[in-house]
Amino acid sequence: MAIKMHGKTLTWQQLQVRLQASPDGLSQAEAQRRLAKYGANEIAEKETNLFLKFLTYFWGPIPWMIEAAKARQLDVFPILKNFFDDVKQ
Repeated sequence: MAIKMHGKTLTWQQLQVRLQASPDGLSQAEAQRRLAKYGANEIAEKETNLFLKFLTYFWGPIPWMIEAAKARQLDVFPILKNFFDDVKQ
């Protein structure tokens, strides 16, 4: 069975040579050496700011429609119109 790697087709034996591995896996010494050289095989966890995550719930078309409906209900538009008319003059 052949394996494609970086556009090349390799056999299992070629892949083992390239990865410096064996069918039995890595020895404890080789595993320790690779751990020291490359580090642990893990993804760093990102911490999210809960306040900023909360604010994202108010950004988007549906929250905007709700805010526009509330502004219309509170009759804010005439107040804004008067404000901007005063600014123009």
